[in-house]
Amino acid sequence: TYTYPGATQVGVHFNRITTESNYDFLRIKNAAGTVLYTVHGNVITNGAGSAFGRTDGWCIIPGNTLTIELTTDYSVTAWGYRTDTASAFY
Repeated sequence: TYTYPGATQVGVHFNRITTESNYDFLRIKNAAGTVLYTVHGNVITNGAGSAFGRTDGWCIIPGNTLTIELTTDYSVTAWGYRTDTASAFY
């Protein structure tokens, strides 16, 4: 979870997201716990790819809190995810 009091938007930059398609899910939630994005598969490599309505690796949401949740099953092992920075926007 990343929180920045007073921010109107917060974001996190993903360097990589590689999960098992249709079985392992990365969810982005706001402060209320509402899921704003759900992604799976190999969607970001080297900070670029098609996820969160963008192609630059950033996930930016309204509000001052962003939570990342990874849900996996037990069968196939994939790489997972890596973030490299988080930021607040006004």
